[in-house]
Amino acid sequence: MKKRLTVVLLTLIGTLFIQPGSPVGAEKALTRIYIANLADPPQTIAAYCTAGEPTVVRPGATASCRTALPALFRLGFAGSSQTVLDVTQEGNFAVQIRTCSGTVTVQGARESLPQLLPNQTDYFVYVWKMGESR
Repeated sequence: MKKRLTVVLLTLIGTLFIQPGSPVGAEKALTRIYIANLADPPQTIAAYCTAGEPTVVRPGATASCRTALPALFRLGFAGSSQTVLDVTQEGNFAVQIRTCSGTVTVQGARESLPQLLPNQTDYFVYVWKMGESR
């Protein structure tokens, strides 16, 4: 588990340094949300930062998306319903997501990353367990 977290954090740091330039204009108001899919059993998840297409996060991968409203971040599976997950409230979470075959309980944690970039607080969402509920 520690090795996975190390890989995720290194990926996060690498992502920050590869991006060209600093945010300008309207981009400054956007919050970046990083999603680490460490789920057991492995399953692809979908993160919705906006009303558009989801950010797909494959098992063992880390992805990010930007939003102006981090309290309305949604977590789900492609083609299924989503659940609102307020990433601004740090700590562990357990949410239920409805699918065509039942309900899946997703567990993980939320963490804020203040001052990762100047004048901006970003958030990290770790998903580590999924289980069927009936």
